[in-house]
Amino acid sequence: MAIIKEIIASNKVVCLEAVELYPLLDTKGNKMAETGFEILEEITPCIEDAC
Repeated sequence: MAIIKEIIASNKVVCLEAVELYPLLDTKGNKMAETGFEILEEITPCIEDAC
């Protein structure tokens, strides 16, 4: 998270994309989606405030 926030703070980010490489390996009940939402929830205020 710290690295993502630093990149966003550089004001050079115009797009952020998350990709799940192989969804069939996610055998823990959609953990990738949960993790993705956790990341979005944490960085959205940073993007809105430009850190």
